[in-house]
Amino acid sequence: MKTLEFLKKDWLALLLLIAPVIMLWAYWNQLPDQVPTRWNIWGELDSHQSKTKLLYTLLGVGIFVYTILAIIPYIDPKRNAERILKPLRVVRIAVMGFLAIVFGGIILNGAGYTVNLLLIVKVAIILLYLILGNVMSKFPPNYFAGIRTPWTLEYPEIWRQVHRFGGKLWVAGALVLLIFVFLWDSFAYFMLFIAVTLILALVPTFYSYLLYRKIRQQGAVDTK
Repeated sequence: MKTLEFLKKDWLALLLLIAPVIMLWAYWNQLPDQVPTRWNIWGELDSHQSKTKLLYTLLGVGIFVYTILAIIPYIDPKRNAERILKPLRVVRIAVMGFLAIVFGGIILNGAGYTVNLLLIVKVAIILLYLILGNVMSKFPPNYFAGIRTPWTLEYPEIWRQVHRFGGKLWVAGALVLLIFVFLWDSFAYFMLFIAVTLILALVPTFYSYLLYRKIRQQGAVDTK
């Protein structure tokens, strides 16, 4: 019963899971035997897949990612399943939406439509960053989702402050990427993307350590 209730509430993520498969079926006869599926940072094609292999890829990747995100609340040692369900549902929708956009772009491109797939992927990543930034502060302490450092996992107050700060940082980073995605060429934007992503990953980690040091200096942490 709980599983059925979970699936009913997760209808949008499930719809996004099957949407690329439905789209592939709809355009099956328009697709070539070998479908272009991967491009480098300059937009040059470097990989193909057969239509059948693409179908298995859509199903396999979608089901795998969805399953991992669905079971996380129930295997978390911190036992925060109920508190993490709602924000993690938003993450599932965002991730499945990202995959649906990318796979949809690949299918349309293969079917002969003029699609700037590289731009689609860039914008999809930016939207994913924006959503993750907005939902980040709503995550309770857990071992699977969020900014997990020794200091955030050990001290709930550090977790709260780091995720509030990290959420704002991720939104700001996404907005910076959104501005330059239309202004810079592929290589320059790629370097900016790498730099921004490193900042989003490293700065909150360093901030969590600084908060821990501050707590130690105030004598609020057992230093033995």
